[in-house]
Amino acid sequence: MLTQAVLPVDKGGGTDTFVSAFMRLANQMENLQLDIVALEPPDRPFADTSNVRMHYYRARRLHDLLWTFREGKNPLANAVLTVGMACFIVRTALRLARSHRYDAIYVIGGPIAGVSGIAVKWLTHLPLVMHFQYTYHFRSAPAPVRMLAAAFYRQADALIGNCKMLGTDATAIGMPASRCFAVTNWVDQAYFRPLPNREELRAKWNIPAGATAFLFGGRLCPTKHVDRIVDALRDLETPEMLFLFAGEGVVEPDVRSIADNNPAIRLLGTRGRDDLVELHNACDVQFWGSVDVDYPGLVVMEAMSSGMPVVTSDETMNALYAGERVDGTMIGAPRLARLYPPTRQGIRRAIAETVRRRAELAAVRPEVRAFALRHFGISNALKLVTIIAQAAGCERPVAAPSTMLSTSQ
Repeated sequence: MLTQAVLPVDKGGGTDTFVSAFMRLANQMENLQLDIVALEPPDRPFADTSNVRMHYYRARRLHDLLWTFREGKNPLANAVLTVGMACFIVRTALRLARSHRYDAIYVIGGPIAGVSGIAVKWLTHLPLVMHFQYTYHFRSAPAPVRMLAAAFYRQADALIGNCKMLGTDATAIGMPASRCFAVTNWVDQAYFRPLPNREELRAKWNIPAGATAFLFGGRLCPTKHVDRIVDALRDLETPEMLFLFAGEGVVEPDVRSIADNNPAIRLLGTRGRDDLVELHNACDVQFWGSVDVDYPGLVVMEAMSSGMPVVTSDETMNALYAGERVDGTMIGAPRLARLYPPTRQGIRRAIAETVRRRAELAAVRPEVRAFALRHFGISNALKLVTIIAQAAGCERPVAAPSTMLSTSQ
């Protein structure tokens, strides 16, 4: 699903979805052509380019039901929605395959995308590349579920995760390791970048002189520990502190309840890229950004690319691995980031120590940017297209000379 098709309540600080990033990449390559099958957005559909052509299907009622049951806790709803949405995708994809010669099927997302890709592969005999943005935990599931998941994975000629954990889980249930790959996502680091007018931006966003500004970006939901943040901030004395929440979600009323009684807590709603990059530069720390065991969320990558240090949980926000420790080296801990227990006491300690470290955080901003360039940059995108090309048995796409696309960006 494209950003425009996602309900506002599920939009967070990472305003550009992975699909949007991949589309931008395609337009920077010489020999990469994408035909994208996607749910029709309610407005502002993407315009076709020479490298990217959009093909929409309409399923508004199923879309609304999908978000109603997005937590995946209703087995019947899961089955109905997976089959229903997959039918729309497959029908559109097969219509395209009858009139175009493709090298591979590339599916991105979750189970619906995977089921769709498998069906299209069976009917077209094209190589299938599955790319998942979430790490599952099938190796600890009951035997029938493990067998089903293993059969599902083995349909892929290449299985890609945004971290190593997906491949570890897949090989544990029988997926050949030679077909498992890890590719960390990337962000637009020409856009998310340090800006020279930090003091002006602090004034624009009404950040008091001398205040330590904490920026939370993402969905306001329990998955992102927002309920725990609310608990930690409730009745907390906040001298020389400011907490900015950029996003929307089901916990928003709780955030608003504490903001109504504390001017140091502000709700900004969902913000676009222009506002986000300004906030990254104006604020002192990215507060409680989304993290998995060995993977940071896009909001963390965007903030660090802007030079912003990170303070977040030392436990994964992936409910399937609840309690598992986060590998802090993926975001440069302990110098460029600090991890704390996701408890009332832990979050309050994170706040207090961040206030004391404000000068230190400002000093390491160039190092944070350099770290992000190495770890969340265009080299990840080039690795991804290489894997897809290998699975398809064709030449790897190359950057168009006019784009200046390189790993040194």
